[in-house]
Amino acid sequence: MNCNELRSKARLALTGKWMTSALVYFVFSVISIAISRIFKGIWSIPTFLLTIPLYFGLVYVFLGVTRGADPKLEGLFEGFKDYMRVVVTGVLVNVYTLLWSLLLIVPGIIASISYSMTFYILIDDPQIKYNDAIKLSKEMMNGHKSRYFMLMLSFIGWWLLAILTLGIGTFWVASYMSTAQACFYEDLKVNQIRDRIIGDTYNPENQDY
Repeated sequence: MNCNELRSKARLALTGKWMTSALVYFVFSVISIAISRIFKGIWSIPTFLLTIPLYFGLVYVFLGVTRGADPKLEGLFEGFKDYMRVVVTGVLVNVYTLLWSLLLIVPGIIASISYSMTFYILIDDPQIKYNDAIKLSKEMMNGHKSRYFMLMLSFIGWWLLAILTLGIGTFWVASYMSTAQACFYEDLKVNQIRDRIIGDTYNPENQDY
């Protein structure tokens, strides 16, 4: 799918769910800011260890939206149910991205895009761990990084419009973009299953969104 098709699919998935999706993103933002304010300075490590599973929960919620589920606030805390697997993987992703960023900005951006499917993979495969999930994300994104980058760039206009709403609209735009990212993963996964890079680990009956 191209960018227009992915955004169209995201809008369709969000039909009737815009307000609750924005609320989920608002709560995520409030909790993240509160954590960073409470644990600041020398306490930045606890902040990191709390925001990783929270972000995983955000990915979980919007992947569910693409699959027809309603966005629920409790989904934000899904990452704490599998804390060690989520946090260790998230820490590794951030460390690898940082190391690439030390070389130049561009390698850091490329690395970030390469690892962008990692949390989706963790959600779909409860058995996969750490570097295996990261490696699989890199394999899935091989040949698709520019398409993902263009999808993210296509939201610049929406972000500029959100600024005109004094920031209120950012929660709707963020929800829109998160859903489009999940749609990208779904589209990418279909291709990878077809090419036998990954197996069809996702079973809708085993997912409780």
